[in-house]
Amino acid sequence: MDEKVEVVRKNLREWREKKGLSQEDVAVALGVSLLSYSKIERGITELTIKRVFELSSILDVSPVVLLGYGQIYEDYNRISMELEDVTAKKDQLKYDLTNFLNFLRVELPNLSFLGKLLTMIPKANEFFKIIEQTEKEIREKY
Repeated sequence: MDEKVEVVRKNLREWREKKGLSQEDVAVALGVSLLSYSKIERGITELTIKRVFELSSILDVSPVVLLGYGQIYEDYNRISMELEDVTAKKDQLKYDLTNFLNFLRVELPNLSFLGKLLTMIPKANEFFKIIEQTEKEIREKY
């Protein structure tokens, strides 16, 4: 038996049993005989796309999962959510950095040597050192 057919066959049975349905229950819902459904679940009868969607509706499971692509679907959804989270964090960091730089533009004229440094494009490590130094000076000032 073809590997994909075997996966679908197993998924049909698994999801039918999870829903507490008998083969006869699914056959009735599909409008076919018990023998016809039994052949579907045993992988003897090939499924049409229409039948896959009907079965997924009866079993309350995504056609993607029924066809054996559930893990890929779950991975895609998880990665999409992680990407949204990373994007949100990036946007928040950009917002915070912009606010901090605006704050520095206001305060740096009072801290002359840091004002000159701000006009340069510092490397990442240098930038964080500037932030630490500025924070110390501002704390000392206030």
